[in-house]
Formats: sequence, structure tokens, C-alpha cells
Amino acid sequence: MTQTVVVSRTTPEAVASADPVITDLALRGETPAPEDIVFHLDRVTHTYGSRRARRRTAPAVDGLSLDILRNEVTVLFGRPRAGRSTILQLLSRIIEPEAGTLLFEGEALRRHRRRILTRRIGYLPAGGGLPPNRTVGEAITTLLRRQHWKPADAQARITEVFELLEIPPACAERRTSELAPWLRRAVGLAAVIAPDPDVLLLDEPFTISDGSRRSDLHAMMERVQQQRPRTVVVATDDFDEASRLADRIAVLVRPGRVVQYGRPREVIDAPVDDQVRSLIGPDRGWRALSLVPSRSLVPQRILAVRSPSAVPRDEIGLVLDHRAGPRGWVLPDRPGVVLGIGTDFDPSRDSLQTALDAALSSPVGQAVAVDRATGRYLGTVPIGRIIQRAIEVRRSSAIGINDEAIARRGRLEDRRRAEAAERARRQEAERARLLAEMSADSR
Repeated sequence: MTQTVVVSRTTPEAVASADPVITDLALRGETPAPEDIVFHLDRVTHTYGSRRARRRTAPAVDGLSLDILRNEVTVLFGRPRAGRSTILQLLSRIIEPEAGTLLFEGEALRRHRRRILTRRIGYLPAGGGLPPNRTVGEAITTLLRRQHWKPADAQARITEVFELLEIPPACAERRTSELAPWLRRAVGLAAVIAPDPDVLLLDEPFTISDGSRRSDLHAMMERVQQQRPRTVVVATDDFDEASRLADRIAVLVRPGRVVQYGRPREVIDAPVDDQVRSLIGPDRGWRALSLVPSRSLVPQRILAVRSPSAVPRDEIGLVLDHRAGPRGWVLPDRPGVVLGIGTDFDPSRDSLQTALDAALSSPVGQAVAVDRATGRYLGTVPIGRIIQRAIEVRRSSAIGINDEAIARRGRLEDRRRAEAAERARRQEAERARLLAEMSADSR
């Protein structure tokens, strides 16, 4: 049963500022089953502070409408104070909305007991959630024991999660304050997934300065989803992170309003306004390539030898190491000299962006393909073929987005016509009822 909380401070202007059409999945041609909508927010508003202070304070979330679907990763992307953390706290029922409707699996969230919600919803606050004065193993064991896990089962679960995330087992015996920043984030993620919740709410879970370690954390999250798909909501101010992790991105601006909601490709290729373009930042074309797999690129075999001296003086050759991995290039004007390959890519795993980067970093304009699991050389792809593929993808994307926009406008016009016809029908029915009453009274 839908339960709506209404307070007098919600003004018509505040309601009008939140356009549910932005997040309306039906207008996108999507009709998820009711059971696939995990969270439904309709014009939800929240302001911090006492009741008196709220009258003078801007809301942290203002008229938010959003559907979050089962087993998808939804990323709340925006700058600080755009309402990202507040939305997660609302979804975990740490705080309650002032106004609007907030449903969890079709029922008002406030009807669910908090103790039951903590078993089904895992919430990771910004900065992690483990106490600094206890070892990681003790802290996670305490969390599991509170949910009635037996000691042996809790220990087995910690071992299982550490293996899944590829966290060194020794971390369980150390305090979080003794760990490297990326490991603190990793054990925080381990703690929130250890009880095996259906929903994960993650507030800035991967914010570290080391880019390579952040990529490792992203890979951990991807393994979590591959092992068991969950409904995940992530808050971040990093668009590259959002585009890598998300099935859908909700772009937020102050005060907690969604200005665009869609697949990463759509947000990158068709930002709705200059505000969203500014949030995404430059290099949108380059970033879009990170969403395209490189598996369509077929590596071609070229001259590959074990010794630099085996490369003819008038040819370009690739030198392999003793494990058949790429070592470097030999050029005609540098006989016997092995130059670095730059970077490489794995067609089965990496994106078109990674492949193009490999070609750009190569001294011969050839992207070297490898099997990432074994390190073995697979072949090369010339930069021209990669650029040709990028053009094909961009053309297809532009056409697809244009067709989707036209279809969405058509659905919106059809809906408005249907609503206008329904209003006219009701007005006519009301008019007929009044005429009948007047006729009866005149008798």
C-alpha cells in the first residue's frame, strides 16, 4: 500500500521544479514489472535541521522522482552537496523523507522494520564503516554475529569474501588504520557484502588518489556483481567511475534534483544541457570509447621473433620474450635496438579506448593484443582499423540516440493526448451528472 508523507513546506514551485518525465522509464519504451522496481521515489523531499530551521534552509533533496531496478547498478553522480549521500540515507531509512512517496519493493519503506532492513540492505558510508580500534576480522565477525551467524559460518564467510575480492588474508588480523588507503576501501566493501544483502548502498566507496588501485577496486565490484547480481546504488563525483560501473546514471544538481537519467552511453553522447556537459567534463568522445568492447577487433599476425637480430634490416618486427609475451619493436632505422611497445590490450576484456590508447602509445601505430591471463602475444591491430571502428560506433550511437529521442517525444505526446482526452471525458461526465441533478430538482 502506498504511503505518502506530506508536509506544508513543500511549495508548488518545488514540486514543479522536479520533472518526473526525466526519470520516467515508460517514456523510454521500458516497462519493468512491478516486482523489478526495488526503490520507487516520487517527489521525495528532505531538509536537514529542526522544524523551525527547515523553513529557512534549502532542501538537501527536493522533489526527487526515480525508479531503481533490481540487479542493476545505479550511480548517483554529481558534485558535492548535490544530495547523493542524503538519497542513500533515505534509501537505507537512516533518515525519513519530509514529503513524497518512498517505496521499497512496492511497500512504503517506513513500514519495514529497521532491523529487517539491515539484513536486506547493506549501507557503506563515505570513508568506510569499520571501527579503527578493532581488527578487520573482529569487526566483520561482529557484524555477522549481530545477524545471528554462527562463529564458524562467519569465519568461513569472511574467508570466502576475501577470496572473491582478492584481499590478502593477513588483512583480517590488522586494524583499518594500519592498512593502505585502497585496502581500507576493499575491506569496507568486504564488510558490507559479507552478510550477503540483496541491496548495496555505497557512498563514495572507491575514492582514493591512486588511479591503478581505484581500477582494482572497480574490478572487485564487478566480480561481486558477476558472482551474485545485486541491486546496487553508488554515489560518486567521478564520471569515469560512474560510466564504468553503472547500468544507469542519475545526474544530480543542487538541491538534490535529477537533471538527466539514462544509460552511460546516452549521458555521454547526449547531455541534456550545458550544466550536464560541465559536470561530465571534456573529452566526451574519448570517454565514450571506454563503453565499447574491443572484441570486434581481430588481431593480425606480423613478424614476431625471439631475437632482435632476426628482424631483417628493411622490416618492422616484434620481439617476444621467453613466455611469448611482447617485449618490444625493432625498426628498420634502428636495427638490433628494441623499443618499448607502449601499452597493450586484451580483445576479450578491454575497451575500444584501451585499444586506441595502445596504438597511440606504440612507436609504429600498431596496438599489440595479448591474452591478459597468460601474457601471450595474440597479434596487432593498426591504428587506422581502430579509428574506423570508432567512427562506426559513433555513427551508430548518434543515430540510435536520435531515434530514441524521437520515439520518446512521440510517447510523451501520446500520453498527453490520452490525459487530455481523459480529462475531457471526466468533465463531460461531471457535466452530464450536474444536468441530471438539475433536471431531477426541477421536477
